[in-house]
Amino acid sequence: MDVSGRPCNEYEAAIEHYLASLSLSEAVGWGAGEASAFINLGRLDEAAAAFDQALAIADAVDAGYLKCLALIGSSETLHRLGRPNAATHARQAREMAATAGYRLFEGLALAALATATADPDLQAQAAAILAESGYAPS
Repeated sequence: MDVSGRPCNEYEAAIEHYLASLSLSEAVGWGAGEASAFINLGRLDEAAAAFDQALAIADAVDAGYLKCLALIGSSETLHRLGRPNAATHARQAREMAATAGYRLFEGLALAALATATADPDLQAQAAAILAESGYAPS
């Protein structure tokens, strides 16, 4: 925060907005909003717990696309933290995405799996799916 109490950068502002979103979602009982807020609040040191919460909420409200996103984020986080289950979460997300027809999420899950397993063939498959779906990372 600067001396006027405003955020110093966009990251701080984003956190404030996601916390407000989480609070409002909890207040009105909107589980999908809660899961989405937890997904976006994930900081590496706290991300594993945040993704676990997002997974539980998304599962409870039957929001498959949010569960898929939470599994992808969890996989990436667990891999960065050097923790087990990164590949398992990526495989679960890929299976969910493929079953539901979420082609973009399937590519993202496959990319997470490629990273977790250090498999260049999977990375190439992920890149092809992502390109096919029109995904262009910023």
